[in-house]
Formats: sequence, C-alpha cells, structure tokens
Amino acid sequence: MANAGVTGSAWQQEADLLADGRVRLERLCNSRRFRHLFPGGPSLALLLDAYQDLGRQRLVGRIAAGDLRSARRTLRKQLRRRVREEAVERSLRLAYRIPLARPRPFRAELPPIVEKALEAVDDDVEPRIRDHVLGRVDGDVPGPDVDPRLHHGFGQLREALLFHALAHPDEIGALHPQIVRFAASPQPVRRQNPLLRFLLIKLPISFVLGFLGLFSVVYVVAYFFVNDATLGRILTVVIDKQVNGRLELGSVHWGPDLILDLITGRPHHATVTGLKLWRGYMKQDMPEPDTVIAECDGPIDAEIILHEIIPWNRFLVPAVLEVPWVLHFTDIWTEAPMRLNVSEIKTHYGDGTEAWIVDLVEAFGPGPGPYPEVHTRALSIRIDHTDLAELALDLDFRGQTGWQTQLALEDVGAVLLFEGQHPKEPPPLKKPLQFGLSALATTGFARITALGYELPIQNLKLEEFASGGDGPLGDIRIRAEGEIGGSHGILRGWLRDIFTAGKRSVDVTALFTDAGPIGRLITRVHGLADPMIDAFGAPAQLAFRGPFDDIRIAIAASGVGLNFFTDPNVDWAIKDAAIDATLGRDPVPVAWSQYIPAGEERWILDIARFEGHVLGGSFHLREHEARNHLVLGTGPERRMLLTAQTELQGIDPGELVAAGGTRAMLAGTASGKLDLREFALELSAPAPTSSDDTAPAPAATPADVTYALAPAAPPPKKSGKATRPKARGEAAEPVADALASAAASTPPAEEASPLDRIVLEIGGLKIERRRTHDGLPRRIRIDGGVVLDRVEGLDLADLLVTVDGASLSVDGGLDAKFAHLKPTDIKLKITDGKSFFASLGMSPFVERLQAGLTVHGPLGRPSGRNGSLQLSDVGQGQFAVQNIRDVSLGLRDGVLSLKSERATVLGGAGALDVDVGLFDGKGVSSDPTLRATIDLTGVELERVAGDSVAGKADIRLEVGDDAKRPVPLSKFQARGAASVPELKVGHGELRDTEARFSLTRDGVNIDEFVARQHRRPSPSAAPDLTVPVGSLTGKGSVSFDSDPQLDLKISGRRLPISTFAAIAGLTDLPAGAQIDRGTDLEITGTLTRPSVHGTVELTAINAVGIPLGSGELQLDSNDRPAGDGLAARREIVVKGRFGDDGGRRRRAPYEWDVDAIVAIGEKPRGSKAGPPYAADLAVHFANLPLRNLLGAAGIEPGEGLHGQAEGLTVTARTCPPGQPLITSCLWHDDQGDRDLKILVELDRLWAAGRSPSSGVAAGSNLPGDPCRESDSLCTANRLVATLQGTRLSLRDGWELRSGGVAVGKTLTVSGDVELSASPEAPKKDEKRDCSEPPTAARTPPATGASARVAGELDLAGLHPFVAGTAVSGIAGKIGLDVKLDGHVSDPIITGSFSVPDPQKPVTAKAAGTTFAVPKLSLQWAQDALLASGELSVRGQTVQFGDLNGHRTFYVLGGECGGSFSAAARGRLDGRLLREFLPDTFAASSGGLQIADAHAAGRVGDSLDLKTVRARLQPAPGGLMMELAGLGLEAIELDNGVIEIQRCNESDPCPGKQEGFAVIVGGRTAAIDDLVAPEGHLAARVGDRGSLSLWGNVVLAPDFSRLESSSLRVDLEEVQYKMFDNSGRPQLYAAISGKGIVLEGRDVQTLRGDVQVARGRWVRDAQQGVKVLSFADPSSAPSAPPPEILRDMNLDLRLRTTTPFRVDNNIMKGVEGQVSLAIGGSIADLEMSGRVDVTAGVLDVAILNGAYDITFGRVLLENNLSSSKVDVRAQRQEPVYIENQPRQMSLILGGTLDAITFRCAVLGDTRARSRTQRECVDYAILGSGNREVADANVRRYGSGGLLGRPLGLVGNLTEINLNRYVEKSVPRLAPYLPQVGAQLGQLGVEVNAETPRPWFRTDWGNMTIGAGYTRGYPGLLLRNSYDWRVRFRLLDSAVLEFRDNRRSYFNERIIFDPLRQRSLELRLEYQLPSLR
Repeated sequence: MANAGVTGSAWQQEADLLADGRVRLERLCNSRRFRHLFPGGPSLALLLDAYQDLGRQRLVGRIAAGDLRSARRTLRKQLRRRVREEAVERSLRLAYRIPLARPRPFRAELPPIVEKALEAVDDDVEPRIRDHVLGRVDGDVPGPDVDPRLHHGFGQLREALLFHALAHPDEIGALHPQIVRFAASPQPVRRQNPLLRFLLIKLPISFVLGFLGLFSVVYVVAYFFVNDATLGRILTVVIDKQVNGRLELGSVHWGPDLILDLITGRPHHATVTGLKLWRGYMKQDMPEPDTVIAECDGPIDAEIILHEIIPWNRFLVPAVLEVPWVLHFTDIWTEAPMRLNVSEIKTHYGDGTEAWIVDLVEAFGPGPGPYPEVHTRALSIRIDHTDLAELALDLDFRGQTGWQTQLALEDVGAVLLFEGQHPKEPPPLKKPLQFGLSALATTGFARITALGYELPIQNLKLEEFASGGDGPLGDIRIRAEGEIGGSHGILRGWLRDIFTAGKRSVDVTALFTDAGPIGRLITRVHGLADPMIDAFGAPAQLAFRGPFDDIRIAIAASGVGLNFFTDPNVDWAIKDAAIDATLGRDPVPVAWSQYIPAGEERWILDIARFEGHVLGGSFHLREHEARNHLVLGTGPERRMLLTAQTELQGIDPGELVAAGGTRAMLAGTASGKLDLREFALELSAPAPTSSDDTAPAPAATPADVTYALAPAAPPPKKSGKATRPKARGEAAEPVADALASAAASTPPAEEASPLDRIVLEIGGLKIERRRTHDGLPRRIRIDGGVVLDRVEGLDLADLLVTVDGASLSVDGGLDAKFAHLKPTDIKLKITDGKSFFASLGMSPFVERLQAGLTVHGPLGRPSGRNGSLQLSDVGQGQFAVQNIRDVSLGLRDGVLSLKSERATVLGGAGALDVDVGLFDGKGVSSDPTLRATIDLTGVELERVAGDSVAGKADIRLEVGDDAKRPVPLSKFQARGAASVPELKVGHGELRDTEARFSLTRDGVNIDEFVARQHRRPSPSAAPDLTVPVGSLTGKGSVSFDSDPQLDLKISGRRLPISTFAAIAGLTDLPAGAQIDRGTDLEITGTLTRPSVHGTVELTAINAVGIPLGSGELQLDSNDRPAGDGLAARREIVVKGRFGDDGGRRRRAPYEWDVDAIVAIGEKPRGSKAGPPYAADLAVHFANLPLRNLLGAAGIEPGEGLHGQAEGLTVTARTCPPGQPLITSCLWHDDQGDRDLKILVELDRLWAAGRSPSSGVAAGSNLPGDPCRESDSLCTANRLVATLQGTRLSLRDGWELRSGGVAVGKTLTVSGDVELSASPEAPKKDEKRDCSEPPTAARTPPATGASARVAGELDLAGLHPFVAGTAVSGIAGKIGLDVKLDGHVSDPIITGSFSVPDPQKPVTAKAAGTTFAVPKLSLQWAQDALLASGELSVRGQTVQFGDLNGHRTFYVLGGECGGSFSAAARGRLDGRLLREFLPDTFAASSGGLQIADAHAAGRVGDSLDLKTVRARLQPAPGGLMMELAGLGLEAIELDNGVIEIQRCNESDPCPGKQEGFAVIVGGRTAAIDDLVAPEGHLAARVGDRGSLSLWGNVVLAPDFSRLESSSLRVDLEEVQYKMFDNSGRPQLYAAISGKGIVLEGRDVQTLRGDVQVARGRWVRDAQQGVKVLSFADPSSAPSAPPPEILRDMNLDLRLRTTTPFRVDNNIMKGVEGQVSLAIGGSIADLEMSGRVDVTAGVLDVAILNGAYDITFGRVLLENNLSSSKVDVRAQRQEPVYIENQPRQMSLILGGTLDAITFRCAVLGDTRARSRTQRECVDYAILGSGNREVADANVRRYGSGGLLGRPLGLVGNLTEINLNRYVEKSVPRLAPYLPQVGAQLGQLGVEVNAETPRPWFRTDWGNMTIGAGYTRGYPGLLLRNSYDWRVRFRLLDSAVLEFRDNRRSYFNERIIFDPLRQRSLELRLEYQLPSLR
C-alpha cells in the first residue's frame, strides 16, 4: 500500500528496489560462507541501513533521483560491504562472547511505524519490549532458554517492523539506528567448522603467502616491541608458571643479531635490569609474593647460548635423540650492587601442612602445577663465569639452628652447574648442585643467637666456598682468612648436607693468633666486666662440630688471663691460664636446680683442662673426680654457674688482701685441695657486641670479697608493684630529669658484686707463714667447707683450723653484708698450752682449755649463748686463779661484774647487773668502760610521758655497745627492752607491748617493737577475758636532732584502723579496715620531710558501711630536684590494688585501686612553719557491686538484684601557695591559697534483674545486654563531677535510663551544688506561725549554685532493687523537673514531680497487695513542697492534698524550715491489717473509712507534732479482725466513730491533758452512761459474743504512759481461749461483763466484774520422773509487762456462773465454782478467793488407781504458795486387807507448797499409826491391789525377785515417745502412733496404737493397737502378745476385738488358756451432775 502523498509509480519503484535488495541480501546471508552466522535468516536490518545510506547519497546528489540502475548498484554494493562487516562482527561476538550493545535511553517519540509494530506484539510482553526499544532496561538481555517469551516478542517486533518499513519506504530514512537494530536477525550461538576452515583454507594460504613477510615483520616488531621491559614482563610471566617463587625481570634487552647467534650457536649478549627474586608463594596459597630475597637494579650483562635453552625434545626432536636443555651462561658480569638473602623459615602450605624450607631453594622449586608429563631431562643450569662487583649476602638459619651470617662481598667470582633430573631416574640422594664462590667480605657479622654472640667480620678473604667437584655433593668447603670478632683468624672446614633439612651439620675450625678482641666481645655478651677475661696475645682455636641444631664448640687456648674480682688493691687474677673445653647445649645438672629447673637445656662448657698461675702459685684441675663444667648465663636467669675440683700449689695467702700489715702477716705458702663445688655469678644485661675497646663495658666488679669490702646485699624481695617515675601522660617526667634528680638527691649506692654464690670444700690446705713471733701461729691446717652466698652470706661448715697444741672448730657464718654473725658454734680446744702459746710468742696463760660458745649478732660486737668453759689454772704465780666455779663477782676480759638483786627506778623494782671495764689491755683504763643491766618491773609510764600515755612497764636496760660489751664512759651507749601488759595511748589501748631499744648520745635505736591488739571474745560472760588478734611490730632509729632523722621499719598484722584512730582521738571514723600480714613500711628522712617505702596489706576495708574487700598498698619515696617548673621536693608515692573475687559465698566480684602522690617541699629557712606539701590522689573502682552500696545503707537486697558501678574514679588534688610541687599543680590558676579539687568519674551504673550474657558488657546495647530489658536502670553516659573548694559541679549532665533502651525513660541530673553554708540563710523562727506555706520566693545568693533534675523515671527499673522483698510489681512512670538553687545547707527548690499519664498509674505490690498512685502532683515553690494525689489499694482510694480546708506541704528552708502539713481522706481495705501486721492480726477484712485526717508540725532535731486530727469509722459492711494469740474469736466492728487528736492549748483534750487523745463514741460519752452513746464502737465477737466500747484515752507525748483514761467496755458471751507456751489450747471460757472500766489520771485503774461461763481446763499435767507437775510443759521467754501497763492498778472480781470443769490426764470431769478478787498491779499481782470442787475423778499414775472426789476446797491467799488445800477422794477399787475388800479414802490437806495426805479405810480397826504408815503402801506402792496379788504367782511359792515398789517404779519409768515428738514438732504429734514402754507388774510392757485421725469419719473412728509384755526372770509369765481393734461410734458405743497369746515358764500349774479371743461391746454414757 502506498503512503499518502506519494504517487503509486514512485512507491512501486522504491518497493521494487527494496525487494531486489532483499533478494540480494538473502543470497549473501545464505551463502556457505556466511549462513552459519545468520541461523535465524538474513538480517534485514542491513537492508534498512543500506537503504538509509542510499537515501543520504540521493539527498546530497551523488545519485540522481530517477537513476534506478545506479541506485540498485549502490544498494547491492552497500549490502555486500555490510554483510561482510556484520559477519566479522558476529564472528567476533561468537568467538569472544561479546554481548550486543545495550540500547541507550530514547528521548524522542517513537515513529508511527514503530508504534504500529509494537501493537503487533503480545500484550503480556509488550511493555517489556517497549522498555527495551526505549532503552529503559539495564543489563543484558537474557537468553531464549531463560526468557522465551521475551524473545518471542522480539521476533514479533522484528517481523512487524520490517512489514511496515517495506510498506512505507519513505519512512525508513527517519528510523533511528537503534530502532533499525531491532530488525536484525538473531545472533549465532555456535561456531561452524572452525578447525577445518583454519587448516584447509586460512592456514595454507596465509602460510604460503605471508611467511617470509610475516617473519620479517614479526622479527622487526619483536625487536622494537618485544624487548626491554616488555620482554622482561613476558619472561616474568613465563617463569612464574614454572617455579614456586617469582623471578621478576624489569628489562631484558637482546640485539638484532640474535637470529644469527641462534643459527651459528654463538653466545648472545643480553642485558638485564631490575632483577628481583621473590620468595615462594604459590604452594603457600598466596595471591602475590611478599618478600624479596634477591635483587639487583642492574644493568647485568650476560652471554647466553640460545640454542641450548630451546627444549627441542619437547617440540620437534623425538625423545630418542635427547638434546640437552640447558640455561647456559658463559659469562655474567655487573658493576651494580646485588643483594641475596637466604633464610630458613617455617612455611605453611595451602593444604594445611607445615615445613621448614630454605627460601632460595623453595623459590626455584616447581609450582603447584599441574605440569604436563615429560619424558626428557628437566632444565639444567650452567654458569661458566661470574664477576660481581658487590654482593650483600645474608644467610639466616636462625629459625632452627640459631645461626646467621651477613657479609658485604666484593669482587665476587662464581661458577655453577645444576643438572636437571631425568623423569626416569630415581631422585638423587643429594641435590646435584655444584658451585664455587670466591670473594672478599669487607664487613659483616656472624650471629649465634642461642649464645647471644654477634661476631663482626672484616676483610675476610673467602678463598673457597664451594660444593661438588672434588668434594661430595651437598657439602660445602670453606676456606677463608680474615678478621672475625676483631681477631685475625683462619677458617677451614665443611658444611655437611647443607641442602638436606634435618641433616645439616658443621665441621669448621677457626685458628686465632690473638684471641683478645674476640674474647673481649664474648666477655661483654655474657655481661662480664672487660678485665674478667684477657686473651690478648693468646692463641686460641675454636672448632664447631655437629648438627646445626646441636652444635658443639671446642675451645682451646693458652696464655689467657682471668680476673673476676677487679679491686685495684688486690690481685686475684689467674695468669697464663690454659684451657681445653667443649661448649654444647645440654640438660642442666640437678645440682643447679635452685637456679635453673632441672632438665632444662643450657649452654654448658665442659672443662677438660684448666690450669694457670694465681696468688703467687699455681693451680690445676683434678680430673676424673667430678664433672668440671661451666653453665653460661644465656637463659632468663642470667647466671654463670661453675663447678671445679682444683689443686693449689704454693700460693701466697698474703696476696688475698691489700698491701699492708695484713698482707705481711699472712704472707707464706699454701698447698692443698680446694674444690669449687658451686660458683654462681649473676650477669648483667648483655652489652652491645663490638670489638671496639672504647665501647661502653659493664661496670667493674667489686673485689676482695673476703676482707673489708663485701658483696652488696641482694635487692630486697619485691612484695608488690614497683613505683617508677611517671613517663607517660600529663604528669610525665623526662627520664633524664628523673635520673638527674635521683642522682642529685640520693648518694651513690655501693656497686653490687655479680657474685651470687660460691661453695668451697677445703681438704688438707696447709699454710705456713713466713713471719714468726707476731702473736699468730706459723703453721695452720684448714679443713671444712665455706659457702659465700649473696643472700645467705658466709657459712662455715665444720671448718677446722689446727695449729700447734690447739684446734678451733667453727660452724656458722655471716650474713650477706658481712655485718652480722649467724648462730655460729665456736669450739676452742687447747691440749698443749705450752706449745700453743709458744707458737704465739707468749708465755703460757693456761695449760688446758676447752671452751664452747655459740656466737651471733653484729660482727664488730657479737653476742654469745650456750657458753661452756672448762679450764685449768689461769695465770701464774700469786695472780693465778684456781678452781673457778659459779662466780657472781668476777673479772672477765678486763671487766668487773657486780650484781644486785633489787633496785628501784621510776616506781619499778628489779635486779642490777653492772660490768665496769677497768682495763683496756694495757693497764688501768683512763676512760673506764661500763656495761650495766637493769631489770625493772612496774615502771609507771605516766612519770615519763605525762597523761597521754599510761600503763606499767617491765624494763630491762643494758648499758654497753650493740654486742653487749662495755663502752667507754665518754661514749655512752645503752640498750634495753620494755614490756607493757596494758598500754593506753590517747583513747586507744594496746596489750602485751614489747620493745627492744638502744640509746646513744645521738639518738634512740629501736631494735624491735611489738604491740598487740586484744578483743573480748565474750564481753557478757567473761568481760575480763581477752585474746590477741593483731600486732604491730617495728624497728629502726630516731635521732635527737632538732628535726629528728628517721630510720624506721614497721610491720603489722590483723590490726583494725580504729585502733590508730582512737589513739589519734578520732573515735567516730566512718571508714574502717584491718592491717594484715604482709604490712611492711620503711620510714626514713626527717620528721618534717619523711620518706616512706613499703607495703600495707589491708583486709575488711569498708567506708560508710560499704565493704571494699582487701588488697595491698605500696608506698615509695623519692627526692626530686627543682626543674620543669617544679620546686625541689620529696615525693611519697602510694599505690594500691584492692577488691574481692567473690569467694565461696559466690559474691559479686569487684576491684579498685589507689594511686596517690604526696610532695613535701623544703622548709623555708628561718621559718617556724612546717614545709609546704601538695597531694594528688586517685581512687579507681573497676566495679563496685550495688549489693555493697545498698548494704551500707542497711538495705539487704534480694537475689534478683544484679548490677554494679563500673569505672568509678575519684581523684583529689591539693596545691600549696607558691611554686608547684607536683605536675598537676602547674596549671593551678590561683596560687594564693591552698587549692583542693576533687574529680569524680563514673563510667557506668546499672541495675537489672539478670547479669549480662557472656562476653557482653552492660550498656553495650548488644544482645544479652541487661540494660535492654524493661526492668533495668542504667546510666546513659559517664558521670563527671568535680569538687573544687565547696562547689560540686556535674559536667554535661548525668542521664539515668530506666525501662530499657528501646522504650525507656531518661532522667537527667545536671548543674552545680554549693556545699558551703549559706551566708544569707535565714534562721528558723520557732515562734512564727507556719501553718501555711510561705508565699514570697527567695532570691538565690550570689555565692550559690544551681542544679536540676529533669526527665521521667520508669519505675520498672526499680524491680531489681525490690526483688526478693515483700514489695514487687512496681510499674508506672513519674516525671520530674526539679531545680535546686543556692547552698545545699539552705536550698531553694522549685519544680514539679508528677505522674505524667493518669491512665498508667504508679503501682506496687507488697504482701500480695497492689498499691496504685493514679494521680500525683508535687510542686516545689517558695521553699515549700506542695503535694496532692490519690492512693488506691484493692479498689479503695485515699486522697491527699488540699482537703477540708487543710493543705499538704513541707517547707524545705527559710524561717519555717521543717514545717509540714498533711491532709487525707478515703477508705482503707481491712485486709491490710493482716498483711502488714501478721503478728498482731490473724485475719482481717472489710474496710476502714477515713473521714478526715490532718497532721501538722515541724521537723528539727526531733519530730514536733503540733496538730493531729483524724476521724475514723468502719466502712460500710464493717471491719473484721481477729487478734493473734489472744484467744478471742473474730471481732466485727459494725459502727462507731474513733477520733484521734493532738492535745494542746489551742485544741484541748478531755481533762486538759497534754498528749494524744483517742476518743470513742464522741466527746460527750461518759463511762457512767448505762446506755451506750451514739457513735460508740459496737462489735460482734464470734457467733454469740458482742462488745461495746466508748470513752477516751490520752497518751503522753512520748507514748510512754497513759496520762488519763475514761474508757468503758461491755462484754457479752465473748468466747475466750487460752493457749500454753507451745500454742496448744489449755482453757476454754465464755466471758461476760458490764461496766468494765479503765479510768484514772496519771495512775490508771482497771475495775469491774467478770463472769465466766462454761469454763473448761484441758491441759494435761506432767507425769513421769517428776511424779506430778502442773507447770506449763513449754517454757516461754520471761519478759516484763509493757511499760505503759506496768503500773496499772487492778480491781477485778471474777466468778463463774456455771461449774468450772477440768478434763485432763489426771482429772476426769472435775467440776467446781471459782470466786476470785484480783488486785495489786500488773507487775505485782494480788489474788484472793476460793475454789469449791463438787465432783470429779482424780487419776494420778503414782496413786495406782482412780479416786472419786467427794469434797474439795482451795482457799486462795495473797501468797499463792500458802493457799490452803482441803480435798477428800474415795478410791474406786477396794483394797484388800487381810484378804477382805475395804473402801479407802485419800485426804489431802496443808498448803499448796506442802500438801499432806492420809488414808482412811472403812472398817479397819487397827491402830492409826499403822494405817498411816500403810497409806503409802496402799496409795503408791500398790499394796492391797487384787490384780497385783493375782499376778504375783511365783514359780517357787513366796519370795522372788520383786517387791511392792514395782507399781511405783513402773509409773515413774514410763516412757512415752509421743511426748518428745510433741515437744519438738507439736503439729505432727496428733498424726503419729502412740508408742510407750514401762516397767509393769509382770514385766517390761510395750504398747502401740494408731491415732484417731488415721481412721476417722464424721460419725466415728477406729484405732488399731498392739502390746507386748516380757516377763521378769523368776516369775511365771514368759511372754504375752496381744493386738486389738477398737471401733467407736458417736463417742458413746465402743466395739472392741482383742486377740491375746501367752507363754509361761511352767505351764503345768496354769489353768488359763494360752490364747484368748474376745469381742466386747461397751456403751458409755455420762449423767450430768445434779449440781
């Protein structure tokens, strides 16, 4: 169809042209060449595209409009070109998977033909097709297999678009190229015959036509483009695939003659730059290498043979003709420096395995593959010659062997040959690598890390470093010569199996002609001083042999000098020493276990030969006796250990000491054995290894450890953290300044000796001195042991010194400082006095002497004990002393001794012992010495110290030196000891105080001070008994200077801090702790500037009741010079760490620490004031459990509370005026006055119902965070508060979040609080009328502060605090907005406190009752708190606020401060009485109406209630309550009015009394009213009782007594029940009474008549061992009556209206009348009256029967015990007198405290006295009892084993198990079987019966019982068994079945059956009493 506006002929021409083009296009696309690329048919998009191009050519005039021939030709040409291009494009897309171009967004409107084409598309995919056409779709088009519908739509679009385009040719030119592409046919999806096309068509033609040209072009292109950096990258990639590492070539340049060299076989010259070798990484599963092990920037020139590098066998040549594949360099040279690092490392492979490898070998190893299978030899490498200018070589094998060598090599020449492995050959045993290396190592070092050696290398000529060739493969020959460690040496040897892991070994020998430099270096490595080892000029040989991981170093040297003691005054050096030893790493011998754990490996030097010259003689080692070895100090212990057995020859003992008289005295010769069992030398830190003699060396070691200079004492053991100068933070002090100040203020300490311990064993050491006649023996022999220890000091073990005629044995020693003797036993034995004194050059003084003494104490003045002395005559001639025995007055060593048994000093008496030294060795002394001992007891300390100290002391004073020796009078010295049983200092008291001290002219020295703290274990039971619990010990000295010098050491254990507080006068300290074991303090300095060092152990720390655990406090002091803006000062540093880990009780753990510094400045000259001081204190609590905080407030939280304060830090700082003393004072603004600033920081405070989950911190908002729970209370930010002066400031506000993180509420506290007293605070005016709140607002003072509390509080956050208590279910939210201005002592508060949502009231549940506050409003205004709201309990509401003309408020400050008023009304649920007062009310219900309640008053030091008014009445429905423990039934109050009033002048009470009045029934009610007034309190009591109450009672203001009363009560049938002390009922009665009145003024009286009806006593009397007791079986605590009732007078008359009845175990149905008059007071009761008994049965067990009471009367008197008894009772069973039955009566008389009884037998005419005597037999012993007579049938007639007292014994020995159960568990007793036993008439009787509750119904009960009787020996009955079933119906009919079996000893005389069964029916009925 032709378009509109176009003629038909023109349209037809265009249509024919398009048709011709379509046919041509189909022919081209369907050709064999292209048809596989158009599987969906020809792409007609090409036709449209060509037609558009034709249109453009027509438009520009290239083709005429009517020239159809040219148009057809042009169209065909365009189609051919486009088909080829399309074919190429499709082929490329097919080959490389290139997707089609994505359509771009189409912004113009679609042409009409496109819209028509889209209409042909199915509706379901048309929108998607349109989006693709418009370019609105991102991403590739899914394939037809994925989305067939989409491709079907594309096909529809293509066909419709072509149809419309061919139908409208004129619109084709307007089509966008993007739209034309949618007419293209689908793209091909698979290639067709690609290989055949390539082999049969392209390749032959291309190869034939283009080989030569292509080769030329490629060669030229390769030279220019595949060269240099490009070739380097290509080779890097190619090599990457072959090796595990990476050989990176930056640039590889080859020349144009490469092809010629390849053809001719000549070496080709190539240049390489940027050479890098990376460590292996592919097998390690690493993406890229990370370590360069070799590199050279180049250029590197090389000559390479190219044809050998081509693997011909792998390409062209068959494997049969194997062509070598070799990387062959004929020459390699470079002037550029090269670096090579070869390391042995532990690598981790990708498969998870680990291995130790050499990184260079691993780098060239094969990669992870896979590699093709080959059948020819692998690549070989050959280097014929190498010339490297510089090579930095690092061989690092420290990973396993601890060796490393670094060399800077020059002029390196090397050859290498590596033969590749043939796949058919087995792997070689050793790597087929041959190489040779020669070079000059200008510098470098060899490091042995295991020994700490680092030997510098210089000018080492490496003549040979080769492997292979003449030597075996894998072994490296070494030949070198040069400087090693500063010494010239020759190196020869082998490195064996160097390429085999685990088999590497070394065999290298180093020869040195001068080992001095290397010896000096090794000396410094081991921390020794330089002079200790001197090998200069000495030849030495070092041999390294063995595996790399266990190398043995053989050392041989001669001419070495050793000097371990460098004192210049003595020469202890070993000269010309020759040594032959082997050094290896071996297990440490057990002998050194005290220094090194046994079995651990260390470097040990085994010494085979060691000899030399020392001390003028010689020595050598003794072989084969023990292992002579030296343990090098290479471990963490840093000790050198030596043991050796030596032989001394001709040494000079005088050489041991410095030149002088002592050396001349000791000069001589000594020979013998000297075994060095232990020699431990503590080494200093290793010095830098350097051969430079000018390098710093370790400090010289002090020498001469045996004479004046002694080894310094070891450092004290550290008991806590060391205190160091702060080096970080704001208070950091430069280290140089700290060291300088320390050096300036502290004298240099004596250099510490490295000698730790030496143990010598001396055997037969003979000494012969040269000098004679000098007072010393000439020949001396020494045997024994000597131990010199740094800590223990000097020990002499059985040291025996033998001289001519005498011997001296010493067993003991000296301490570490050589200042004190240990307990040393000295035994002197003189056997030949003449020879001994002759050897001394003296006249004989004693012939024989044997003395023994144990000495100890200071070396200069030792003390002795256990002395013994046996000697012959002393002296010669007339001065000779003979027969010496116990002498009290004598002369010893020139001292005259005098003793006195008694002396009195300072009120004390004791013994006196004085030694006066009259001689000084030359004659009578011009300055006599004095030694005195004074023992005094009872010295009164008040005379010495005044009133501040009290007590009596026992003092021992000794005048003399420290060793208790006499001193010259000009140098007075004294020492003593004191003991005080009770020492009172200030307000404190110490017990058993002991002290040892000494006095000189300079001061007092306290040797020991012990003071003990006692406590009373039982102050009430034993008030005088005390036991020691703690002690305080100390020692030191105090000078007598104006500013005394201090040197004190104090320690304590288990001492409460309160003791020291009491001594200081602080008796109410709010904090406490206990000083425990481990407390040691050292106090030095002066009194004004003390220096404190030490540790304080504190336990049971608490502050204001908060337990703070225990811990340790460290104190240290340092003197600091002026500098850095700080003045010179002494710093006392205090550090401590405290806490509690929870322990066994599973408490919440917590910890805290203290860090403080106190700086004391220098005292100003000429000033009387003390020195200035500054302090900086920081206390940090890591966590503080809330339980501790609440426990301090007296609150014991439940188990549901979890929470703590975390990160609590309190810091305090005070700075003095003037120049700062501590760093924190540098920024102190105001230096005029002392400034105190306190900073409080709290990281977090949280409380919740559970603990955080594991690994989750509270407040982190992570799952498991308890702060996310609704029942949590957590802080939302840190609390930062500062206290500067009196101003407490909160920074940024403190937020408390309650109710969880998501929906919780936030309460913010912010602002400042002024803690000082307000200067403008108005005084309280007690006379001012404050009944109304103030109306005028106060203006905050200028000196005040302002703080605010705002936000809301979700009460659910308080759940954890009340968990486990009676309060639960807290819910609701409260809003606060409170502002506090002014001073905290007089605050001005404004704001509000309310319940924000009345629909969600505040609720709480207590004791099962829910309390709700739906309305609450608290307003602060004008110093007053105004309150209003509602309280709802169980649906009952109580309102408070402004009610009935009264307001509710509280005045916080001002003149009316403390005034309050409260008004309320509403209704209270009666059940609250029971729930909150369970001990008072057993039950309650109903309600109580509060009609009006108002209270007002003032709160000051006490509560002052000025107004109280309340009107209470039972709510509608009444109020029921049952009082607990009173025995009354439930009381139901129906109506009545109770008024409560505060009585005062303005509101008087009845009687004008002051106090509190309770008015019942109105103010007009009177006790004389016969009819109850309106408003009286009426109540029903139980079912039948009633009560009426009216009147008033006035209580004293302090509620201690009743001021007045006028109260009446009427009772009617009130049922009363009395309980015993165990809670069981004992009395039932109905009480009535009219006009029972309580009245009086000051003294109250209770009067009235009480009638008792239906009274019944049911409590059983006690029987058994006590025979009979009417007392209460359960004891009750005795307590006086309440004070308010104690003085109340009684005037009561009590009588029974019906007979009073007693029914218990001994009285059955006893009835009587009671009439009593009760007077006196409650505290002193008086009674009188009578009790008439009318009937009843008395059945007491001891009476052997029941008695009917026929008459009874008890007359009660004031004294109950004197009441008279008159009772007559008749026995129910007759007694048999002379085999005749008689009636017996029992008559009781006398008083209650002495009841007498007598018997009367009817018809007995015997004498009265006999009847009286036999009354006991009848009533108690059972005489006349018929059953007893019948049972006493004996086997042998009369007589037998038993007599008449058996019945009494049986009654008294009855055992009832239920009684014991009833006492212990009363509630359980009724449900247990009745079990009892007793001694009966016939034998031992046991009975058991079930209780009635077991089988009980409403109409009856049943019991089952059993009994057993075992007959007594000698009687007739053997055994008796019975069981019974008793059924009781309605308490009147009893049906009983019984089965009884018996056995007898003699059955021939028995007539009764052995077994009896009976069935018995009994009907019981009791007639009422006629009375």
